Amino acid sequence: MAAAALARRFEERIRACAIGRKLHEAKILHDEIARSPHGDNRRLTNLLIDLFGKCGDPDAARAVFNRVRLPNEYSWSCIIQAYVSSSRIHDARALFDSMPGFDAFTWNIMIAAYARINRLDDARELFHGMISGRDVVSWAILVAGYARHDRLEEASALFRRMPLWDTVTCTSVLQGYAHNGHLAEAQELFDRIGGAGDRDATACNAMIAAYGKNARVDLAEGLFAQIKLRNAASWSLLLLTYAQNGHLDLAKKSFDRMPQRDSIAFTAMTAVLSDQGELRGAREMLRYLSAVDVIAWNALLEGYSRTGDLDEVRRLFSAMEHRTVATTVVAGTLVNLYGKCGRVDDARRVLDAMPVRTSVSWTAMIAAYAQNGNAAEAINLFQCMDLEGAEPSDITLISVVDSCAVLGTLSLGKRIHARIRSSPLFSQSLMLLNAVITMYGKCGNLELAREVFESVPLRTRSVVTWTAMIRAYAQNGVGEEAIELFQEMVIDGGTEPNRVTFLSVLSACSHLGQLEQAWEHFCSMGPDFGVPPAGDHYCCLVDLLGRAGRLGEAEKLLLRHKDFEADVVCWIAFLSACQMNGDLERSQRAAKRVSELEPENVAGRVLLSNVYAAKGRRADVARIRNEMKSSGVKKFAGRSWIEINNRVHEFMVSDVSHPRKLEIYSELERLHREIKEAGYVPDTKMVLRDVDEEKKAQLLGYHSERLAMALGIISTPPGTTLRVVKNLRVCSDCHAATKFISQIVGRQIIVRDTSRFHHFKDGVCSCGDYW
Repeated sequence: MAAAALARRFEERIRACAIGRKLHEAKILHDEIARSPHGDNRRLTNLLIDLFGKCGDPDAARAVFNRVRLPNEYSWSCIIQAYVSSSRIHDARALFDSMPGFDAFTWNIMIAAYARINRLDDARELFHGMISGRDVVSWAILVAGYARHDRLEEASALFRRMPLWDTVTCTSVLQGYAHNGHLAEAQELFDRIGGAGDRDATACNAMIAAYGKNARVDLAEGLFAQIKLRNAASWSLLLLTYAQNGHLDLAKKSFDRMPQRDSIAFTAMTAVLSDQGELRGAREMLRYLSAVDVIAWNALLEGYSRTGDLDEVRRLFSAMEHRTVATTVVAGTLVNLYGKCGRVDDARRVLDAMPVRTSVSWTAMIAAYAQNGNAAEAINLFQCMDLEGAEPSDITLISVVDSCAVLGTLSLGKRIHARIRSSPLFSQSLMLLNAVITMYGKCGNLELAREVFESVPLRTRSVVTWTAMIRAYAQNGVGEEAIELFQEMVIDGGTEPNRVTFLSVLSACSHLGQLEQAWEHFCSMGPDFGVPPAGDHYCCLVDLLGRAGRLGEAEKLLLRHKDFEADVVCWIAFLSACQMNGDLERSQRAAKRVSELEPENVAGRVLLSNVYAAKGRRADVARIRNEMKSSGVKKFAGRSWIEINNRVHEFMVSDVSHPRKLEIYSELERLHREIKEAGYVPDTKMVLRDVDEEKKAQLLGYHSERLAMALGIISTPPGTTLRVVKNLRVCSDCHAATKFISQIVGRQIIVRDTSRFHHFKDGVCSCGDYW
């Protein structure tokens, strides 16, 4: 009797931990059971497997499962569900394939897992493999999966083939239709169930949710009024319908009228009050939730984050009583909020402190790094995520692909693209394919960018798809193809361009020096396409006028145009044009305007000092340098990156930190001798330091991009294209030297600076010596 009573107490404690998702307590309880006479009790071990799965720790669940001597069907279903719940589908499938015998419940778990993540071909393969064991749940899962992922024809065909169906089945299919906005199909299915008075509340509630998601508040209200036996969910879904469609006052009134309130209602009101900034009332709602509610806590944290009070966000998170799987999800939200506010170190501390990291939390941290200019850390963290076996989402991979684009890491980008192609889910994600096109464009590989672009069917291409390819051509100086593709987009694709599209087209015209064509496109933006020109479009015109030497017109446009006020970017573009044309007077006026608009901006002073240096006015160069020192303004350190054998190497000017530094500098000396023999003359006017001519030439030769090129030459086979990324504009001397180097070594050298791509080949640059 005592043993049976102890087993019952263990069961009660396991269930209590499962309700509260109390991972720490679960581990303590597991140790107690293991030391007790019930350590081999299969019922208790199965409940422990289920508990760890619900708490988000599938590895702990697996450790318990591995000690079960004769696992039964429930043991197998619990461990597979644990992996599925943590998005470790690969591990779940590996266990599923090793499972002896047949169990319809476990097969349905696996089918549902595939259906949820849009691996519908895998789901259907399992479904067909069930043969005689297929039940109504199996049919419902697959039909709902097709409907949820917008494969409507297949969903309808399967539904018609179902040998039998019930209200629960119809409701799950109905929810799938509603999820993708197929309200008519959802309505048709709902009507087949019977009149509102005859249907149960579950079906009516599903339809109210469908109306809410499709902004049909009137129909939701009408159906709600017809339900004879409303339950708490009915009231809560009406409240959610109001909240989702911006009727926050009606949501509050609905909450006040509710005869019975459930956790959905309190959670919804927490979100409503947080959205309205009534944070004290939102916190009050949490008192009525018996367990930590992820959605409610997330809503409250986001409400405080909108006020900018991230310290209060942190205090709220720290105040959560239970370190549970729910806390893990809220921690993921906290990582995301810190990342959006630029507090990357705080975000990483939260991630590192999480007992269980989910795919969402990994993704939030990777995105935080990517969005805050730390692409290398984003890639490193993704590799850690991979090692831990967490499944990435398309959002994860977009951040990683964007980071590859920033660093110009073509080989890693190719590997990620191969992974995308091999996945039925990722290969259909248009957002992800758009990011891949952009990545290949920023890595200077237009052939692969176009290959991905062409793989997207014409009817599927969005304005982002077209713009990504047009921008890739424009950035790489292939203006003719950019403009030709723009025409194809408008005429054949029937896609309306947006402001970014026009910016890419104007940039292409700028690289071609086609001022008249750019003006035609500029003038067509508003009248023909309803896209009013913005400051960055005017900036392109300034650049074009500067390229044509028409600096007076460019300055007039900046000063007197009534439709826009020139910002710092426009004035720096104008100052750059003045530098290229050697116009000192206008350079001085432009630099003054840059300093007035942004006193901390160093670019205007650096460009002006270059103009002074070119004119031989050393005293003025020294004066600007002294002004920068006294005001505490510092020039950004020049950095360059090159990827070799899947590893990114970073250099600064005169860098001696690389392990192959002796070989690199030896190669630079060799190159310097040979390009001088070929006619290269160092442009020492660009060196602003007060040293002799020989020292100036040496300093120029040790710029970061030249160190990167030297490493590339000694580390790759002859003829290999070198790809270098630089965080500043390439100086005129390095530009001239690279033309000579490309000819001497017989390689194409692609340099991406902050202005554009430079494709050096056979002594010529694609920019035509204007950038």
